[in-house]
Amino acid sequence: MARCVRIVLTAGMMAALAAAQAPAQPGPHDPNELATFFDGLYAGLERAHHLSGMTVAVVRDGQVLLLGGYGYADIAKGQRVDPERTLFRLGSVTKTLTWTAVMQLNAEGRVDLNASVDQLIPEDLSVPSPWKVAPTVRDLMAHTPGYDDVPAIGLFRHQPYKGTLRDALTEITPILVRKPGELVSYSNYGAALAGLIVERISNVTWERYVESRILKPLGMANATVEQPVPPELAAQVATGYRWRNGELQPQGFEYVPLAPAGGASASAAAMARYMLAHLQDGRLGDERILPDWAAQEMHQPLYRAAPQLGAWLHGLYELRPAAPRVYGHGGDTLWFHSLMALFPETNTGLFISFNSDTGAPARNEVYKAFLERYYPQPPLTMPKVLDGAAQRAAACSGWFVSTRLPRRTPARLVALASTMSITREGVNRLAVSGMGLAAPLHFIETEPWVYREVRGQDLLVFRPAKSGAPELAFLSANPASAFERVSVFLSPGVQLALAGLAGLGVVIAFLAYPVMALRIRFLGLKVDSRVRAAHGWAWLASLAFTVAIMGFASYLRDPLAIVFGIPGDLELAQWGGRIGSLLSVGSVAVAVILWSRRFGKAGGRIALTAVACCQLTLALWCTRWSLLG
Repeated sequence: MARCVRIVLTAGMMAALAAAQAPAQPGPHDPNELATFFDGLYAGLERAHHLSGMTVAVVRDGQVLLLGGYGYADIAKGQRVDPERTLFRLGSVTKTLTWTAVMQLNAEGRVDLNASVDQLIPEDLSVPSPWKVAPTVRDLMAHTPGYDDVPAIGLFRHQPYKGTLRDALTEITPILVRKPGELVSYSNYGAALAGLIVERISNVTWERYVESRILKPLGMANATVEQPVPPELAAQVATGYRWRNGELQPQGFEYVPLAPAGGASASAAAMARYMLAHLQDGRLGDERILPDWAAQEMHQPLYRAAPQLGAWLHGLYELRPAAPRVYGHGGDTLWFHSLMALFPETNTGLFISFNSDTGAPARNEVYKAFLERYYPQPPLTMPKVLDGAAQRAAACSGWFVSTRLPRRTPARLVALASTMSITREGVNRLAVSGMGLAAPLHFIETEPWVYREVRGQDLLVFRPAKSGAPELAFLSANPASAFERVSVFLSPGVQLALAGLAGLGVVIAFLAYPVMALRIRFLGLKVDSRVRAAHGWAWLASLAFTVAIMGFASYLRDPLAIVFGIPGDLELAQWGGRIGSLLSVGSVAVAVILWSRRFGKAGGRIALTAVACCQLTLALWCTRWSLLG
């Protein structure tokens, strides 16, 4: 008996010693240490980014490790962020609710993910396809339907939207600009269309469906998809803030007509329950929102642009494809910025949200710090130079623009801000600039056509063309789009210089013509009436364009205003541009007449021709960038 006891004790001690020596599984473990980490992190971020508040939830192994509230939900009232009660706007994290609803209906056999979208929506919402191939539900989930991006104009409203979801979709029906399934181009419209499919299959509104089939079963009491928020929750919604003129200024509620794409509000505690359900294959306690097989399928890849890149899943996307795998979804309104990140290998979930416009970079820093702290990666060892590296680096250089590009409204101008410049800076190195980056990102080739950030984890991957330079680039930090090569002529510098010079010429003409008219009158000079009429016409065109330029300059004082609809100063600019563009055709015509019949002096004809060229250039530029409406 004593010998048996010694054997058992020895075995137990050896097992305990082995467990003590075994490396701890990565990820957060200690709630107190986790709270200390976020306390220190927020203190630095608050000063650096002028934050109003932040809410945090961290879960692991079926338990809530941390619910954190930092800063203020309402500064004027002195109301602190309460992670249990304070609702933050989720932005596009809302889409995961829509995709969960779609997967529920799929699990019930009511929605076929391979079905053509045209079979599931009203005929008037069907988008003609030049390829005779309509997007499928899977295409909507992977953001590969091929739609032109929904215009940013009117994405939000200051007041509750009075129409139905179908009405909102009808107002902004897109066009198909590429074959479905080919490239990612993030689509709010596509997600909202999925919400309409949920409505048509279930015979209830999207809001009622989500409340009854997802939020209520999971006990997400402090969460809602209603707009406006129900009275019993209204006092708990955090105020959104804008950092302007050295202070945080409170902003109104952002109403989202395309509600399934971004209309939800939730507390960190509610999001903790939601994350736990997704980490546990659709189950939370005794409740289940998805069969385990459907939940597992939801987290499987649908589209991957390249083997090295994260994939789009069934509505979520991989923030990191391996070591450890991370998937989830980000969300942005103007004043709220959120992220839900799930780490399935360690059964861990992270949710963070900020209630100020400066929260976007802060969110990225929190996520990066969380990874470095709890899921550190080995430092990049400098790879050897591969054969043909110099030729590939040279071929990859150029200008690339995001596929997520509005093509039919003034919002198209965002292309100039979402164009990236890729330049060779070594035998196997590339630098990426543009896209609002404060400083260039530097990449080094790790395998043919694949570059890794020198001081980070991001990847830059090119899809080799059959001949010549690659036409497509993919940046792991930007899963919402691919990047297509454009000519130097369409680069931001050239386009802005072209518009600037043409606009300057028009304004100078507008100011100079009255001066010349006074000079002629003062000196008693005689001018042919036909020449006078020709220059008068050119001046009217310059006047119209000058009004347009002034209106556009006024609009640029607050360019974000366009997301609530066309502001008055931009509408004035559009009308000025339309009139000026029409009159510019006349300016060119009268210039041709003056030269062909040699009316007036050569100097006058040259001046008129220069003005007409500036006007026509500006008209064509405005047309190219859809600034005329």
